[in-house]
Amino acid sequence: KYQKSFYRKINGVVAVSNYTKNHLLKHYPWLEPKVRVIANFINLKENGLIDLSKKPRNKIKKILFVGAIKERKGILEAIEACRYYRDNFSPDFVYDLVGGYDQNEYYYQRLFKKIKEYGLEDKIIFRGKLTNKELQDYYFNADLFLMTPLNINHHFEGFGLVFLEANTKGIPCIGARNSGC
Repeated sequence: KYQKSFYRKINGVVAVSNYTKNHLLKHYPWLEPKVRVIANFINLKENGLIDLSKKPRNKIKKILFVGAIKERKGILEAIEACRYYRDNFSPDFVYDLVGGYDQNEYYYQRLFKKIKEYGLEDKIIFRGKLTNKELQDYYFNADLFLMTPLNINHHFEGFGLVFLEANTKGIPCIGARNSGC
């Protein structure tokens, strides 16, 4: 009720993607004339594009995830994909999970249990929060960026900025259709 009265009082809403706009309009269709999409971007002067000829060719494929370790980021689903890849294609990969997490949280415990169940302890590694320099090194060395976000209640990935960051480093990305990625 509070949200409805709030939205009636404002002149406009900026959404970061059409996905976010459409999600908002599902609940408040009368907001249509007030919603404008202004997408996020990457400042290439700060991030810079890389010279792809300088990227290393890794014998062990390096898969990267960057973000907080949360259920809506689809990490459990990515672990399933890693198991499938190992069992059907190659065991020569590492999936680095870069971002904050709490070892005592239920979701982390679920992930850890699944990793152990699948025997992927040496393949899926929680790196935690990194310095910007360390993060740039992970991006530079990655062969693939993998994040498969989910919609969970009113939580969703409105715009996957990390996909753009990965692209500036010449990394192909796998995401999900059911999000702003």
